[in-house]
Amino acid sequence: MSIWRLYGGRVWEALGWLAWVGAAGTLVFGLVGVFLLIGGRAGYLRDVWRVDSTARKG
Repeated sequence: MSIWRLYGGRVWEALGWLAWVGAAGTLVFGLVGVFLLIGGRAGYLRDVWRVDSTARKG
């Protein structure tokens, strides 16, 4: 969308769209991080670095 505005000669609208999309992306990325932290602390997410002791040896 911002590329269309930029090629249309509307530089400020293009920068506005880029800022808006960047802010929305940052917000979504931050929310995903918060949910991952809460899920890890609450035990909803598996610990991927530990190896279960029930695994076969050999």
